Amino acid sequence: MANSDVTPKSHVHALTGLRFLAALAVYFHHHPKADYFPDWLTTFFNAGYNGVTIFFVLSGFVICLNYFDSLTPLTGRALLKYAIARLGRIYPLYVLVLLYVWLTRGAPQTYYFIPHLLAIQTWFPDLGIAYGFNGPGWSIGVEFFLYACFPLIAIAIAPLRQHRKSLWLLALGTMTYLVIAVLYFHLLGRADLAMEDPESAHRWLYRTPLTRLGDFLLGMIAALLFKSGTSSSARAERRWNWLSYAACLGIALLMLWPLNYFSAFSWDAAYALPAFLLILGLARAPQTMLGRLLGSHPLVILGEASFALYLIHTPLMSIFKIDRYLAFAPWVAILLWIVFGAICIALSISLNKYVETPLRRAINHWGAQMIDRRATV
Repeated sequence: MANSDVTPKSHVHALTGLRFLAALAVYFHHHPKADYFPDWLTTFFNAGYNGVTIFFVLSGFVICLNYFDSLTPLTGRALLKYAIARLGRIYPLYVLVLLYVWLTRGAPQTYYFIPHLLAIQTWFPDLGIAYGFNGPGWSIGVEFFLYACFPLIAIAIAPLRQHRKSLWLLALGTMTYLVIAVLYFHLLGRADLAMEDPESAHRWLYRTPLTRLGDFLLGMIAALLFKSGTSSSARAERRWNWLSYAACLGIALLMLWPLNYFSAFSWDAAYALPAFLLILGLARAPQTMLGRLLGSHPLVILGEASFALYLIHTPLMSIFKIDRYLAFAPWVAILLWIVFGAICIALSISLNKYVETPLRRAINHWGAQMIDRRATV
């Protein structure tokens, strides 16, 4: 999962809370499921991989909201500042967790550790390489690719920034592209291939950076629609409020739909549109009940620590061997799972406060000094 940080510059605190829910969905996707869970609940939890799609759309929104104006027109100074800030935001903690996992495995001399260190493992067709070491880390490579593409996309769509109808048409075209991609794999008979198959829809629609550009672009379009502004009347706010609830309901129903689980449609297209509408709705109507809930102080804290939670939860599941809890009585297993979840959250908050944030600030400070020195030469 990508780290779609909502910086103070954006002031859309509800989206920070949404980050935590997306990370929690991925957490439950990886969490062992007990036989005594109702089928509908197991299906719902298993479908938590949709959190990655939400993150990519949210990433496009936040990056566009915070950097679009500074990078259009594009200057070398602005580009360098942007690159340093993006590197400092996700790479340090990613590398620290990767090194921890690698060392705890005895530092194996496997040839694909370097691709993981460079965060390019998701480009490999072999799922064992892409998901090796710390599985969720594959999305960091996608995020780096999206970051690299952002300045070029921003320049390309800059003429549309004040043309709302054109932006909505672009969003419709992007969604059409995502649906056509799904139909393409169905027509070729590759929609139901096992996810380990290099020709599968899972590889090309879920974890290939190129096809994730659609999610990112939808997020950017949502940000430009938000920036262009519309009426702030009570009627308009109610409309956006109901749109947010409808998007939430749509995501929930898709997660509960057994036929959607692990389908080609679910790898991206199914969740991209409701994610786009939910993010835009929360940005347009942050003072509604849903916006206030997601923007509340506890959820903002959890949202700020969501990247750490995303990176550490599978290594911790392995360390604590939580699948063994399935052998216990239901009430004991559930109690142990709650304790484990509390440990994950507490550790993610600590990592965010004492590791992730200080490292990001140090890198940004170093980057600012370097840019200033270049400017004075």
